[in-house]
Amino acid sequence: KEILMVMKNKMVYAMGKNFNGFLGTGDANSTLYPRKVDALCKKNIKTFAYGNGSHILALTNEGEVC
Repeated sequence: KEILMVMKNKMVYAMGKNFNGFLGTGDANSTLYPRKVDALCKKNIKTFAYGNGSHILALTNEGEVC
């Protein structure tokens, strides 16, 4: 229902239902088009973890959980 993408330039974009603000875009509005996630941009994101429909976490290459 939600998709998060890390681009080669380290910009992070999200799209989807945005249930409970999962996308991290500062609101709970659903979007069919990618929106920039400012809080994660320019971080060295390694992977995302989806937590049982209640949250999404980002892990950096340095071990920081966002």
